[in-house]
Amino acid sequence: MTGTSRTCFELTTGAKTRPCYPYLLMVLPNMAFDALMWGLLLVAALVDGAVPVTHGFASLLVVVGATYWAAQELAEFITRRLGWSQESLATSLATCSAIFVYFAVRNSSDFSLLVLSIALMMGSLMVTISLLAATGLLLREGRGAGLGGWLVTSIVSLFLGIAAGVSAIMLGLSNEFLVYKIGVLVGALVLWKVRELVSPPPANPHAALASSPEVAQTAVRPALFPQRGTLLDRLIPLAILGLILALGLRGTLSLSALNPSAVASQNTGNNSAEDTSAARGNAP
Repeated sequence: MTGTSRTCFELTTGAKTRPCYPYLLMVLPNMAFDALMWGLLLVAALVDGAVPVTHGFASLLVVVGATYWAAQELAEFITRRLGWSQESLATSLATCSAIFVYFAVRNSSDFSLLVLSIALMMGSLMVTISLLAATGLLLREGRGAGLGGWLVTSIVSLFLGIAAGVSAIMLGLSNEFLVYKIGVLVGALVLWKVRELVSPPPANPHAALASSPEVAQTAVRPALFPQRGTLLDRLIPLAILGLILALGLRGTLSLSALNPSAVASQNTGNNSAEDTSAARGNAP
């Protein structure tokens, strides 16, 4: 089922709406969407385990991509519940938090310092801009929904990003931890399927939009959606189990497993110091 719309990610604030760029809505059956999502996560985890030089970057790309999409859905959900949210705040804070956690733990190169600085700058910038927008709404219209939505969006997006970053680190570990990685993926899928069976999620609003006769047929960017539930519904179990695994392996994980580059740099420094000492000892 496909269709296009110029308001598919439109966020409503009171009587006002903010249009967005058109997307090609490609709605997949739940089974196909789940197979695609968990298949990508499994392939990324296997690649990172088989090729340690990636430092878990394949898992980071997949998880951050899913986090970005889930943060958009989070902003839509908060808007419907509280009357105000900001997609840019949710997406930037969630993705920047996930990237910050990953590079803070798994990489100690100069490049990681640059990434950490950019993540902090972008995250703080979007928090400030959205706070000004929420405050302006309060001053202009006397509505406190803006500040409440800003606070909830900031807190939930931050925790979503941190949990996603930790999950990306866990999935990106070497094959020494393959059983744990597979366990997290299988456990997250089982939790989602149990929830889907016990309390079936409502139809995805974009699925109804894709079949609407009002949808315009224009050239647009593609966007995948499940028939029922959201990507956020599926990402939450994975993020929770990733945090639980990180806590469980806290005493087991070594520095070499988390940050091989730091160990290599430390060994290089020790070897250089030993060579210098030996050279001084052999000097006449």
